[in-house]
Parts: sequence; C-alpha cells; structure tokens
Amino acid sequence: MKLARHSVSFCAFALLLFTQAALADATGSFSRNLTVSGTPEVDVRTGSGNINIHTGAVGRVNIEAHIKASDHWGWGGDSRLSPEERVKRIEAAPPIEQNGNTIVIGKIEDSELRNNVSISYEITVPETTKVESQTGSGSQKIEDLRGPVRATTGSGTIEIGKIGGEVEARSGSGHIVIAGADGNVAAHTGSGHITLHGIKAGLRADTGSGGIDADGDARNDWDLHTGSGSIDVRTPSSAAFHIDAESGSGGVTINKPITMQGTFSRRHIEGSVGNGGPMMRLHTGSGGIEVN
Repeated sequence: MKLARHSVSFCAFALLLFTQAALADATGSFSRNLTVSGTPEVDVRTGSGNINIHTGAVGRVNIEAHIKASDHWGWGGDSRLSPEERVKRIEAAPPIEQNGNTIVIGKIEDSELRNNVSISYEITVPETTKVESQTGSGSQKIEDLRGPVRATTGSGTIEIGKIGGEVEARSGSGHIVIAGADGNVAAHTGSGHITLHGIKAGLRADTGSGGIDADGDARNDWDLHTGSGSIDVRTPSSAAFHIDAESGSGGVTINKPITMQGTFSRRHIEGSVGNGGPMMRLHTGSGGIEVN
C-alpha cells in the first residue's frame, strides 16, 4: 500500500509539473506592411518556427508573425523574463529592420527575448525579391519568385517552387523538394529524401541517407550523391550529356542510347548520351541508379 501511495503521489507531482508548463506558455503576434521598389532583398531567420514566403502585390512586403514563448518545465528556464513579458516586448518592438529595399526579419540581439521563443512567419513579397531564410528547427516553403533563393534549416522540410533564378537549400535533417528552377540548384541534407523537378541548369544534390529523384534538362553539370539510397534521373529524349554513374551496392541502368567509355560493369557505367555535353556524375554508396 505504501508503494501504491508513493506511485499516486509521483503521478500527481508529474501532472502538476506538466500543468505548470502548459500554463506557462504565452502566445502573441505582430504584423507589418512595408513599401519597397525594384529588387527587394529579404533576410528572415528564426530559432524555432516555420517560414512561408510567397508572392504578393508589387512594391509591398507584408509580414505576419506568430509568437510562442514558454518556460522550461514551467520553472522559468534560463530567462529572468516571464513568457508573457517576452511576448509583449517582441510585439512592442518587432524584430524587423528596413534599410531601403533591404529587409532583415527575426534578428533578436537580446538573449533574454530569444530564450524559449518560437516565431513563425508568413511573408508576401514582390516576385522580384531575393530571399535568404534560416530556421534552427522548422519547415520552410518558398515559391513563385525570380530568385535567387537560399534556404537553411537545422531540422525540417524545405519546399521551394517556381523560382526564376538560382536556388540553394540546406537541411541538417529533413526532406528537400524543389519544383521548378531556371538557375543552378544546390540541395544538401544530412538525412532525408531530395526531390527535384524541372531543373533547367546545373545541379548539385547530396544526402547522407535518402534517395534522390531528379528530372530536367542538364544544361550544366549535374552531381548527385547519396550515402545510402537510390538515384532516379529523368531527362528529355533529346538530352545529350556525358555520364559517370557508380553504385557501391546496387545496379546501374541507363535507359538511353549510350556510347561506352573505358571499362564498365553492372555497378559502374561511363559514357556519352547523344553527342555528349555537360557531365552527369551519379554516385550512391548503397542503392540502385536509373537514368531515363
């Protein structure tokens, strides 16, 4: 019976801790409308939160932000400010700086305000905008811009679509999807699948663990690498390029007329498709490779 009473007491204590933590959370928001011209440059960052960027009216940048502040286990964590106070201070002085057509969003110098705070951003910009975005933990979605676009997350999915310029996407752990880019593309993730559609220039993609699917026109060199996962590539019937495809453990299949060069095997093929052209290097440590 004593053990039972102790168990009940411990459960009640644990429930109290979780209740205190829940009650310690505070939420808020802020919004801003900014006037720009020409080719704006937007730099947005958040320690923990999502970032969504899409096109809006010409000459306007609209920022909608949602704040969540909490205490670690409801005990105040490392901050001397309560969650409510942190939210109020951020709402009163949103982390937005504008210098002409350059806008910096989410830069908080005061560590007290950053502590256990998550801010998610919904941003509309002119299609001519250049974007650089970063989140420590959260997903990103960016679309319908001329670019260039550079997006980084420590842990989260990155989705980028219909970009007229160069694209760079980096995730420490998460999937990357790029659907349409006219400029050179670079995609890197420590662990996650990479999907690339409508690539019209050069391409570099690598993942430590995950497959790579890519389609487009290799007008510049393509370099695809995965430590563990399959690689599937689709190009137009008229495509012409040199290829070097190798799998450490898995087969290599080229479903196009190819002129072989040097030695080749089931796991390694070198040659030219069509009249040759840009170099396509494909490598996987474990998985199959197929080119159509």
